[in-house]
Amino acid sequence: MIGALDGAAGAWDTLYLGNVAAQSRTVAAAIGLMEGRGWPVVTRARSAMVMETGGEWEDFRRGLGRTVRTMPRKLRGLERRGAVRFEPGLTGEAGGAALEQMMDLYRRRWGAGNWLEDPAYRELLRRMRAAHDPHGARVAGLWVDDHPLAFQLIFRQGDRDQSLLVAADRSPEWSKQSPGMMLDY
Repeated sequence: MIGALDGAAGAWDTLYLGNVAAQSRTVAAAIGLMEGRGWPVVTRARSAMVMETGGEWEDFRRGLGRTVRTMPRKLRGLERRGAVRFEPGLTGEAGGAALEQMMDLYRRRWGAGNWLEDPAYRELLRRMRAAHDPHGARVAGLWVDDHPLAFQLIFRQGDRDQSLLVAADRSPEWSKQSPGMMLDY
């Protein structure tokens, strides 16, 4: 990822990394790249949910909060509304198409002025996904009757997955199903 950013350095002037562990090698490399060029660096840390996925499924489930434990019931509710499709690892053309749906959903969710309104940011995400396809980047998605409900853009770093961007349909029609949480689940 850092190589792709460095190669396109003249095309961007702001780098936003969301949902990335503050101590990750990705953040350290990005900061090193910017500092090496003499560019200002501003970081803002906030708590993020980290899901430890080692061990057995039932051990993992027991450690989840009540809200997440209700996901099977919410999934059954979605299944009553239509055909549920979950894709955990879209790459290639399918990953590119899912990324486009994800960016559209994000833009609808956050409205005018969100960072993906800028075509340069959208192009950056397209190029980053393509540069790391297929083993370092994928898009996960959740649909009901081909209606896009939630997406994640996921980058692989060693043996860990990092969620770079999340988009979920929070419209009144779908918000009770918590599509973003369901995709995580």
